[in-house]
Amino acid sequence: MLEALYVFFNPLLLQVQLLCLGGKPYVIAGTRAKLRKRENFGHRSLNLPSHSETPTKNDSHYWQMDHIDEIYRNRIAALTRALYAIRCVKEDNVPCKIEEGLFLGSVGAASNKNALKSLNITHILTVANLSALDWSTHPNDFIYKTINVADREDTDIAQYFDECLDFIDEAKGLGGGVLVHCFVGRSRSVTVVVAYLMKKYHMSLSQAMEHVRSKRPQAAPNSGFMLQLQNFEKSLQEDKGVATNEIEQQG
Repeated sequence: MLEALYVFFNPLLLQVQLLCLGGKPYVIAGTRAKLRKRENFGHRSLNLPSHSETPTKNDSHYWQMDHIDEIYRNRIAALTRALYAIRCVKEDNVPCKIEEGLFLGSVGAASNKNALKSLNITHILTVANLSALDWSTHPNDFIYKTINVADREDTDIAQYFDECLDFIDEAKGLGGGVLVHCFVGRSRSVTVVVAYLMKKYHMSLSQAMEHVRSKRPQAAPNSGFMLQLQNFEKSLQEDKGVATNEIEQQG
């Protein structure tokens, strides 16, 4: 698996791909990464553009340069994720037990089939945009659910709480276990697990976070997710208050 990942994201091959577009060699020049075609790519020096060559929005190649910039950024981001995934697979590949039937971890834990089987994990909840890392899945061995979200402060992860919590309950109800994971196992997956503990056991946010960190010390949802968990805590308290009033009225 690691060999396949290395071949796919081989840094040398990536570098060649970045510099060869449309079958023609290009080199990067200028502050906005203007790419100029070089017929003699074997020449080692870069022909830096003069000031008059600096691209503008009126440049017919301006849109192409922006597109190439985007390709470059995406490939570098993919390479970074892949290299970190290799590290997770090697160093952070054991699911952390939060409670009976509920586990938390990184993409490394999600790819460790032997550990998953030994812990009676039957369901895997992926809370991340990991389409580039499909090699980490075992579709014939586990039941998957994917919540495709980015680890950003402005991501509305709370909208997925209900379906995530239902998936966890489903796995446990069937006598199995569920691994909740994201890429690093620090923010997105932690947010979902904390929300589950808050709703299932009427824990406060601080109690749920303390419990999760006692099992996985690196747990640290981003500030936007923490704010959503605070709002979730308030909504749970309001629901509890309404339920209490209804019981008192019936009595």
